[in-house]
Amino acid sequence: MHRSADPSTYPAPPGTPKVVNVTQNSIALRWSRSQEKPGATSPIIGYTVEYFSSDLQTGWVIAAHRVPDQQVMISGLKPATSYVFLVRAENSHGLSVPSGLSNVIKTLGTESGTVPPSEISAARAVLSGKTLNYLQSQPHSVKQIRCPWSYPNNRAMQRRRVDFCDILMEYDGIKYNLIKRRTHEFQATQ
Repeated sequence: MHRSADPSTYPAPPGTPKVVNVTQNSIALRWSRSQEKPGATSPIIGYTVEYFSSDLQTGWVIAAHRVPDQQVMISGLKPATSYVFLVRAENSHGLSVPSGLSNVIKTLGTESGTVPPSEISAARAVLSGKTLNYLQSQPHSVKQIRCPWSYPNNRAMQRRRVDFCDILMEYDGIKYNLIKRRTHEFQATQ
């Protein structure tokens, strides 16, 4: 006759798994350590991660066994498929009850994958080019300064927000260093 271990010696369940990263074929998860349990005298050996997908109709699948840390990358998953995960802690007496279920996590679909190299090259060309021309600042009144901007193709830029502006200027032989930290709207002319 076999005597089963006292359930009080099993480890406490770990925290609910949280998503760290998602790709087409993998999901990275993390969770918090199992809390100390008064009767569990054996240290944690590792964690078992299981998943369920109603899209696949395979039942619960053990994705990783005896994971030494509180994080894991589960790979070999199907694109555009929903999964839920749970984690169990293990010590020399057995497995804990399961953690809470993760939120439903969906892997990326094949259409949301990589960007074609031609589009990346086009984006680099646009982003590396000159996008705005800053024209000479001019005092407008005692409390205002005019900051004209224009696009390289001479289109006027209307009502753009400037969150930080550090301007060195000279007016009537006096040098000014103006720093604006509040958001203001300026209107540029051509």
